Amino acid sequence: MNALTTNWRMITATLAEDKARNVGRLRIDDAAFLPAALEVIERPVSPTARVTAKVLLAGVAALGLWLTLGRTDIIASAQGKIVPTGAVQLVQPAEAGVVRRILVHDGDHVTKGQVLVLLDPTVSTAEAAQARKSLDSVSFEVARTQAVVDALDGKGFRFAAPAGTDPATAALQESLARAKLAEVNASIQAQQAGNAVASAEIGSARAEVAKLTETLPLLDEQISANEQLLAKGFVSKMKVLEMRRQRIAQVRDRDSALQSIRRATAQAGGAASNSVKARADARSALLDELVKSTAEMRLRQDELVKTTQRATLQALRAPVTGTVGQLSVHTE
Repeated sequence: MNALTTNWRMITATLAEDKARNVGRLRIDDAAFLPAALEVIERPVSPTARVTAKVLLAGVAALGLWLTLGRTDIIASAQGKIVPTGAVQLVQPAEAGVVRRILVHDGDHVTKGQVLVLLDPTVSTAEAAQARKSLDSVSFEVARTQAVVDALDGKGFRFAAPAGTDPATAALQESLARAKLAEVNASIQAQQAGNAVASAEIGSARAEVAKLTETLPLLDEQISANEQLLAKGFVSKMKVLEMRRQRIAQVRDRDSALQSIRRATAQAGGAASNSVKARADARSALLDELVKSTAEMRLRQDELVKTTQRATLQALRAPVTGTVGQLSVHTE
């Protein structure tokens, strides 16, 4: 704007000077009657050049003003359609699938959450069902193992079926858990039976030792009396020798019974230790199985969440309210 103002002032000043110089000058017609020398001097300049200069200056000024403030609209004429580049929401499936139904067309107005395209849910539904079965199987295994562990720990047998299990399936799984507990108890009782046998052998051997210990003094008295009679010739020597042999045999039988007691005692201790070890081994194996089953159950739960979410994505929905455009799916 400063350049335009300066130019305007210069033009105004020039026009004012020209006007001042023209005051008092002769007109062109008046100079025609002067002598030739004076006519050349006094004849005013033709206004055509000045008008031309003024017009050119005015045109330059107008051009500068238009270049500064003017706008040019470019209009192109062609056939086609408008393709927006902003505020566009791309809707596409998370993975490839088979189109079951197309519910919209180009130009349709849709609201947020409205179903646009339905994909074939056969594969995703089957995967979700398989994941559910796998999770149920692992959940039942965890419940059975936990019930057996609780029974071994003295908490009683308590089978807790997963939520939503039908009564028939729950009863079957409880029967399987009881069968597992019976198997573990049978292994423990087999070790305890060895302890009972050893205890019975100990009792029998102790009774034998007691009997022999009680009869030995009587046998010693008989031998002593018969030796006195032998000295007087009232009994034969063979009878005394037989009684001595009998005493030696009883002493040996008593020593053998004592050895049997020691051996049976050791067996009873080993059987008791084996019984405790069998229970501990069974519990350890069950706990290890419980840990693995629990970890597997968590993995199956995550897998079920993924497959269920995948099944819900078989329906393409509008993310926002708007108009459908550039629909690239045209066949079912």
